[in-house]
Amino acid sequence: MNKLLMEENDRLQKQVSHLVYENGYMKQQIHTASAATTTDNSCDSVVMSGQNQQQNPNQRPQRDASNPAG
Repeated sequence: MNKLLMEENDRLQKQVSHLVYENGYMKQQIHTASAATTTDNSCDSVVMSGQNQQQNPNQRPQRDASNPAG
């Protein structure tokens, strides 16, 4: 029984080491991704203009002069 517990302890210690390594890697990836998103704002105007159009549902869409039905 003691040998089984020691083997299980060893297995768990290896698993913890692996998870700590993965955690550090994921933190680095998140930091890298967040740094990239805070410096690249080139698409913000497109996103914001789309949101502004959807905020007022009572406003009628503009008619297309070239379309007789519009």
